[in-house]
Amino acid sequence: MARGRFLIVVTVSSLLAACAADDTDQPAASSPLGADFGNAVRQNEAAHIIDPTPAAADEPAPALDGMRAAAAMTRYQRNAVRELEIERTSDRQSE
Repeated sequence: MARGRFLIVVTVSSLLAACAADDTDQPAASSPLGADFGNAVRQNEAAHIIDPTPAAADEPAPALDGMRAAAAMTRYQRNAVRELEIERTSDRQSE
């Protein structure tokens, strides 16, 4: 029983330590961490979050009527799809 109480006390105290006050309002000189602490995380978040208002949002989707869609599905089902043509901007081969 005493061991269970000890574990509860340790768990609660560690959770309370996580709720400690944030010292970001202090100047960088008095902070134990550098002024740029956390910049890498914020940069990675910005790189991986999708833009909710992309520039292409105003452009309508390309038109595709039912006849063209049916013809495309028929070509796919008959395995008559054309090979992809790769265009290059230079003659240099990638390594």
